[in-house]
Amino acid sequence: MSNRARAAFAKSALPAVFFVIVVAVGCGGGGAHPITEFALPAISSNPIGITAGPDGNLWFTENNGARIGRITSAGEITEFEGLHGQPYGITAGPDGNLWFTENQGYQIGRITPTGTITEFPMLSPYMPMAITAGSDGNLWFTELPNMNLGRITPSGAITEYPLPATIGGEADGIAAGADGNLWLAAQWEIVRVTPSGAVTEYPDPSRSLGQIKSIAASPNGDLWFTVFATNTIGRIAVDGTITEVSLPAGVQSDYDIVVGQDGNVWFTGLGTNKVVRLTPGGSVTEYPIPTAYSNPRGIAIGADGNIWFTESVGGKIGRLTP
Repeated sequence: MSNRARAAFAKSALPAVFFVIVVAVGCGGGGAHPITEFALPAISSNPIGITAGPDGNLWFTENNGARIGRITSAGEITEFEGLHGQPYGITAGPDGNLWFTENQGYQIGRITPTGTITEFPMLSPYMPMAITAGSDGNLWFTELPNMNLGRITPSGAITEYPLPATIGGEADGIAAGADGNLWLAAQWEIVRVTPSGAVTEYPDPSRSLGQIKSIAASPNGDLWFTVFATNTIGRIAVDGTITEVSLPAGVQSDYDIVVGQDGNVWFTGLGTNKVVRLTPGGSVTEYPIPTAYSNPRGIAIGADGNIWFTESVGGKIGRLTP
């Protein structure tokens, strides 16, 4: 499969800096735990993806605002404007920059910690969605609705790999495993792709329960995944063994997921308006978000040890101090 030359458009983004804080408290099962919400300038900006950056800050996408945002641990927000599409997923790259997808606009974007943005257009009108840094030093991303897996080098060369037609659903979530492989959340199954391109499919044993949405690697080599709109969360070992964990009634693993170095699994409950923690021992703690119906989406662990998440409705970034 050949590389496709892509035109790159570089520019210096125009930053806008804000420092807006609304403080509230959410209560977990073990007592009071503070959640701080930071309001974005535009209530309709629809923040979705979020990741920890190499500069110690959190970086996030504003899907409706066509902007990339940066927030410090103290709550100072800077927005970088001028994108040609709507950003969705975001991850820290091996080159020290942040890389993001533009699911409307069909581009992969790169932003430096100082705010310089470069966009790499895709030749095909497919929607790039989730993105992760691979063990090979490149960035890998999923595409909808054509079931392609994309790769972009730090210099901007894009290659697309069609996935087998046997995969039963669209691949959205993606994670780089400790085994050096890429792992995809593909609605009804988990898919493993080796650096050489070999594809292995692992069907979800409870396909009827819901759709697999997001996936994240853990320090012990296992990967955890969310099952949309259900009270089930899944774990897959590198040998392909899937274990499903039943959550308490009313707890949903709706959207994004991240695993800490301590083995705690954190995920967002879009439908329940909560952030949830699952410990290695199986204890579940829910943290209600102060703003009602905020639709929490992306989640990340910051360099400060706090849990950061996006609130797509209402335009806020949340911080949970465990």
